[in-house]
Amino acid sequence: PWLHTRIVEQPFHRMPMYRQRWQMLKDLGLQGSAPEFRVEIAATARRAAGIDAADDGRYLHLSANATDDRRDLPITQQVALWNALHARFPTHRIAVSADATARGRSKLQALLQQIEFVPWRVFDGTLDIAGFASVVQGAAAHVGPDSGGLHIARVAGTRSVSWFRQNHHLPNWFPDDPERHQAFIAPESRADGLHGLDNETLIDAVARALASRAPACGA
Repeated sequence: PWLHTRIVEQPFHRMPMYRQRWQMLKDLGLQGSAPEFRVEIAATARRAAGIDAADDGRYLHLSANATDDRRDLPITQQVALWNALHARFPTHRIAVSADATARGRSKLQALLQQIEFVPWRVFDGTLDIAGFASVVQGAAAHVGPDSGGLHIARVAGTRSVSWFRQNHHLPNWFPDDPERHQAFIAPESRADGLHGLDNETLIDAVARALASRAPACGA
């Protein structure tokens, strides 16, 4: 049985969730200078997905969807963004993915039917967690909405560009390291998606991420 001798309160909505947990442990006496993500992600998982060692750090990973349309860009804007990324960064291949839900796969198919290029790799919900994490880790940058891909990018050390809607949960999940993870808050969220974000702003952020990234990860 547990014997609780001390209670520590750490309020929500004031800082990112991982820092809330870290501060709680610090208040309990844990030693350490800063929170760290020490996670080992096997490169073999992306090798099995068709990404060779020579491809590491040479592709963009684009996420097709979040769990709610109100957290996504409108599909017409997302199509334009994907086309623009493909044109702006011709030396980087494009890998795209969606989650395994019917909604996620439907969104990805709609995007694939409208974009003007054929992505290098397409993962329509076929990756398990290990495979998805490995694919994100191998990318030069991750681009997508507030979703699991962004959180994996942060743990994996992959630079990212993401977009969020304004809500009271925002401080819990909004990235607090803008040098590596550039995130943008949309002025308006409607039923069909986020409005008020300019694609050029997002594309310029991707350019900064690519210019500042570390050398390609090893095999």
